[in-house]
Amino acid sequence: MGFFGSIMDRLTLGFFRLFSGRLRKKLREAQLEHNRGVWEKEAPERFIEHQNRMRDLSYGHAGALSRKLFFGGRKLSAADNACEVIAVYNALLVLGEEADFPQLLFDFSCRGICFGGVFGTNPAALVRYLKKRGLQTETARGGRIRAERLRELEAVYEVFIFTAFNRGRNPFHMIHTMCVTREGDQWQVHNDGGCRSASGLEDAVLNYNDGKGHPICVIGIRK
Repeated sequence: MGFFGSIMDRLTLGFFRLFSGRLRKKLREAQLEHNRGVWEKEAPERFIEHQNRMRDLSYGHAGALSRKLFFGGRKLSAADNACEVIAVYNALLVLGEEADFPQLLFDFSCRGICFGGVFGTNPAALVRYLKKRGLQTETARGGRIRAERLRELEAVYEVFIFTAFNRGRNPFHMIHTMCVTREGDQWQVHNDGGCRSASGLEDAVLNYNDGKGHPICVIGIRK
């Protein structure tokens, strides 16, 4: 797809920046209180691997039209839109940083949530948040995400977050964001319908969805 594919990558990231914002204070505070109660009962032992089980957690608000168009008429929940926040949570765990998932949902509700949460979270907000935590990051975007570039990142950084179209460069198939970790010789892609094994960062990113996906953003992170 060449030039036009690269344009779609940039347009998608630009869309996230344009519609990145915050929830109303009263709503985000109510969701924080609600989520803390749920999390006490349902927190996983370590990584979050199954986003689709998070229907009792709240992140954002969708109006009637958005619910009808994107969510089959049901109420918006973290199961629909929290993949970017989940990726940050999983990355913080690997780095030995404090990771409080309800607080993370609240923090991104204050800055970074996209179109009230209908489109998840702006990937650039993840970088901003991680830097604020004192972590080092480096980002590859769009057409620059090639095997050689991924090997360069792999050699320097400890953990990775990547965002990809689920199929090709088609926004109507939506996007997904995941965390990639390594423990010794083992590489894992977390919240990829569970936990997917990979041979390295290149395999994790370029073979997402059996190679049908297309990455638009890869973030390397280290202390």
